[in-house]
Amino acid sequence: MRSKLYLSFLILVIGALYLTACDNTTSGSFEDSLDVFTGLEIIPEASNSTMFVSKGDQVGGDSYFQIEIEGIGENTFLQNGTHGGWCLEWKKTIRSNNDEHKDLNWYTSQGSEKWKPLNYLFLIRDELEVSFPDLSIYDLQAAVWVLAGDMGIAPEFNVDRVTASELSADMLQDGVPRYDKETVKAVVEKVMSEFSDPEHEYLLEGVTGTIAETSSDEQDVFVPGEPSDPCEEGTIDPNKVDVMLLFDDTGSFAGFVDDVAALFPSIISTLESTFPDKDFAFGVSRFEDYGGPGTGFSGEVTTGRPFILNQPLVTESVAGSAAARDALISDALSNTAPGFGGDGPETALHALYELAIGEGFDGNGDGLTTGSGDAGSLAAQTSPGTSGDVPAFASNVLPTSGTLGGAGWRTDAQKIVILATDVCTVAPVPASLGLSLTSTIEGQPGTSEPLSRLVCSSVYSSSGSSRYGDISDAKSSAANTVPNATVPSESPSVIETVDALTSFGIQVIGLSTDGAATDATGPSFGGSNVYLSALANLTGANDPSTGDPLVFSITTSASSIAAGIVEAVGTSACDATAASAAKISSFTNSLRLSSAETDTTEDSNYVIFD
Repeated sequence: MRSKLYLSFLILVIGALYLTACDNTTSGSFEDSLDVFTGLEIIPEASNSTMFVSKGDQVGGDSYFQIEIEGIGENTFLQNGTHGGWCLEWKKTIRSNNDEHKDLNWYTSQGSEKWKPLNYLFLIRDELEVSFPDLSIYDLQAAVWVLAGDMGIAPEFNVDRVTASELSADMLQDGVPRYDKETVKAVVEKVMSEFSDPEHEYLLEGVTGTIAETSSDEQDVFVPGEPSDPCEEGTIDPNKVDVMLLFDDTGSFAGFVDDVAALFPSIISTLESTFPDKDFAFGVSRFEDYGGPGTGFSGEVTTGRPFILNQPLVTESVAGSAAARDALISDALSNTAPGFGGDGPETALHALYELAIGEGFDGNGDGLTTGSGDAGSLAAQTSPGTSGDVPAFASNVLPTSGTLGGAGWRTDAQKIVILATDVCTVAPVPASLGLSLTSTIEGQPGTSEPLSRLVCSSVYSSSGSSRYGDISDAKSSAANTVPNATVPSESPSVIETVDALTSFGIQVIGLSTDGAATDATGPSFGGSNVYLSALANLTGANDPSTGDPLVFSITTSASSIAAGIVEAVGTSACDATAASAAKISSFTNSLRLSSAETDTTEDSNYVIFD
């Protein structure tokens, strides 16, 4: 997974171009004239548009082609401007020396099953570039051909059978294909194994493609889209604020849970009375440690969980009234089933990652996340069983005002997490990253913290209670083969969690049993205010007048805590620096793509021609 989790709202485009293709050969066979437009709806605003096509490698692009589109009216699928492009049909050529293609008609592929693999390919492009560091545009182009053929969109393309003599000159270097066969096959295998899996398929909700055809039967084009900037004017509504409470639910914190449960309604009341014109959504969640097979890493009971969603973010209007909303919050605060905790450090970082991403956690390696029940269900909250699963937010059964991430964030709202705990956090840091305690962790632009502020101990080890170590290759410690592994496989790292929070603009405000904000360098086992201060700073949750991280003692009065939170409201992560816009636009896949809200996607980023 890329260090900056990248979330995009993909737009597909397929167009027919005059005698254009990816190969210098053409064929009149039935296979080469597949009707890609069957079942697709035309986009009236995009009729009779013009497209100019250039080769991507000749103009410094990161796609096989680069195109310029003109003449498209306002619509939610495709915009005028520059896009990247990819061939769909490998046996055709395309006029691509900045050639003009006129009279294009465009269709939307919304709801089309056969386009999902190609959507998913570009949805996870950033992740693929991390998994395959040498991934080239030629590898991606070949993967497009394979997927298009497999789904019946274009002629079949088999990298093991196609010879160099059958490929266009652009795909050859010194007479051999410019793509790596094994890389292409691995990419295709990943896409085909994941795109329809319930854990990944929901990411494609709302992903709509557009397909272009010229006035005659010519070349086809495919375009995934680029995400809009969530800090762009009109994207973040200053009158919308989402506030999620996340609290430690383990044995050592049990004595403070009642205090937190009493504080939160008071905080809600203070915020709403201070800002009567703002539209607030509130939610409740908690964390323990890894249960199920993961207990060997955590010392937790098998019913423990790294994250539990009690109530997704809900507004007064969605609940039906202020009283109904308050009742939902009250019920959520009472639905606790304290975990044991086991060894001291708990999974606050994993919980924050789930709030941001919402992909769930497969605790027992069976390929599912719902072994505990659906997200928000009473079973998942109080009697989750021994699977160790954290259900993906896509399975949520409770009222919610948004659909993003694992909390039901609203796309255009300021996003705040109030994190309450009494101990340091489990801190997975892969040894392959080569980091030390003095290594810098970057947050919102202009912010950074030494790794030492986010860990419990200076000892990198799976033994003892420091829980600062590597990520396992197995779900249980018995099956683990990774030295110093401290969490089960597929757990998020410290870096991934910070990236998820900052890329989505989520601010973390701390409630600590150890006092208010501190600049102690760490590591600190018992001082939860150390890592809470670091997280607040990294996520832009600072007092705008002093710059101090927003971390409070749990023993502080509700009015004082609420007053501090008031300082954060209206000063979102988007306001931290001008550079925040660029950083926050790097949304992780599940966030924006799980949204059923209004599409704010603007220009597209890639294009495919066939």
